[in-house]
Amino acid sequence: MFCLTAFILSGVVGSSIVVSRLNDNNFNEIINNNNNNNVFDETDPLYWYVQAYRNLKQRQYSVPIPNRAAKNVILFLGDGMGISTITASRILKGQQQLRKGEEAMLEMDNFPFTALIKTYNVDQQIPDSAATATAFLSGVKNNFNTIGVSAKVKRNDPDCDSVNRNSIDSIFTWALNAGKVAGVVTTTRITHATPAAAYAHIQNRKWESNIDESIINGTLSETECKDIALQLIENDPGKRLSVILGGGRKGFLPEFIKDPRGINGEEKEKFGERKDGRNLIEEWLENQRYSGLNETEYGYVNSTRGLRTLNYSKIKSLFGLFNYSHMEFDQLRDRSIDGEPSLSEMTEAAIRILSKHDKGFVLLVEGGLIDQAHHRGYASLSLYEVLEFDRAIRKARKLLPKQDTLFLVTADHSQPLVINGYSVRGNRINGLSRRKDGNQLPFTTLSYTSGPGFQTTIQRSNMTNVTLEQATHDLKYRFHSAMPTKKSYHSGEDVAIFGIGPMSHLFGGTLEQSFIAHAIGFASCIGPYEKEIHCRQLLRLSLSSSSTTTTRLPNAVAFIMDTPEMLIIFFIIAGLVFFITILIIARILFNVTR
Repeated sequence: MFCLTAFILSGVVGSSIVVSRLNDNNFNEIINNNNNNNVFDETDPLYWYVQAYRNLKQRQYSVPIPNRAAKNVILFLGDGMGISTITASRILKGQQQLRKGEEAMLEMDNFPFTALIKTYNVDQQIPDSAATATAFLSGVKNNFNTIGVSAKVKRNDPDCDSVNRNSIDSIFTWALNAGKVAGVVTTTRITHATPAAAYAHIQNRKWESNIDESIINGTLSETECKDIALQLIENDPGKRLSVILGGGRKGFLPEFIKDPRGINGEEKEKFGERKDGRNLIEEWLENQRYSGLNETEYGYVNSTRGLRTLNYSKIKSLFGLFNYSHMEFDQLRDRSIDGEPSLSEMTEAAIRILSKHDKGFVLLVEGGLIDQAHHRGYASLSLYEVLEFDRAIRKARKLLPKQDTLFLVTADHSQPLVINGYSVRGNRINGLSRRKDGNQLPFTTLSYTSGPGFQTTIQRSNMTNVTLEQATHDLKYRFHSAMPTKKSYHSGEDVAIFGIGPMSHLFGGTLEQSFIAHAIGFASCIGPYEKEIHCRQLLRLSLSSSSTTTTRLPNAVAFIMDTPEMLIIFFIIAGLVFFITILIIARILFNVTR
């Protein structure tokens, strides 16, 4: 009884001390003196009070103007970046900063609006990147492995006419038709599933450079079936994209032309994959010449040097292919001037080109190698890809006006990465757990439910804490999987979306993945949402910026025009003033006539 009483009293006294300290001190002064939580440590309740207070104030004043339209939209897509991947990457970021790690924040963590996204396909419980990309870029869910078409088209549909009849426009078509410019940046092949959904319509995502003629009805000469690379060069909206940056040169070169740089900069005998004999890189350059651009206004690059030596004050159209296939993982890429640029550098290049346009832009930035690393069981490499993805987001936010740009960060699907083992605070996230399994063998904090890292009992019996800890420092260490598969399989749980900027409040709760495209269209006044009431603001801005004779309206008038509620109030007040004025004039006239 005495112990219980003492415990209760200690709790009451402790709470009263916290309250007293909060009451005795100016809270704002505490905040100002504790910008980095350096005054108090985590054992002090004030540490958590200060952190929560700062978060509350930040959110209190981060509510966007509900009716402000977005001039620009950037969608950052982390391929395979499920919530467990985000958590592990956040910890790694903190540990790289010589902190415990769990308290760190990724750039997306600072966005005020979040939602959960349901990722299933029309015919699949667990999705692939082709169908998920179609959902968030075109606003329509469809079938596994198909791109840019409705669910009426099945994988390997032999009827090319059906593909054309059931094609769905993407937000890139919406944006271009609204007078904006658009671009795609990725670390995968530019013809891979996610970037392809920006511009292509096809019944099999694998037909990147050639159509399987054994499947389709008729021959290619008799149909309108085109492979993904060809659609990018010849079809709308691909041929109208202002920025195309990624990997995948092999899909644009014929079989008899040797790739100029080989794989990852190595001089290997690698040739193009196109069977039609066409060099689509040369055709793109020719198209730019015929479009009326002069030689300083367009360019093709294949290295960091090429990207850095562009004249960005003049360039309007850019095509960059930096690898024969996918680009190299960020930790392993050639960082020399003749190597590959980082995702953040490609993002900066895209923004410098697109942001010159008066009517704004839509840009897709994909961290595609997050998924590629996971498929191989390379958890460490995947987390480092997320950190480069994080740097690209931070770079974009520094370059663009926050009041005009909607920033969104999401994933297409999850990967089966698991964080487990009761690891202590600050434990190396890609190292060993402090526990052992039922066989008294060590295991890592990170593991997969499926993948190539499956290890038999015989293999695991040779492990010790020391040998396994050493092994995990290898960037290509394959983390253990519970089920032996050639590569990890996707996961079907919800993914997150993070938003900041105009109309970011549209993202909350649990949403269908197809909602994303519609929210982007609504926010930026493109596609079926061009005539929404809040879109008057963008029309006014475009008129004022494109006309040399028009002067900008005063801020008060602009605010009234931007806000329909204020417009209604304005007319009510104007009507009352007019009515009162008439009464006064009538009264004066009445008195005069008397």
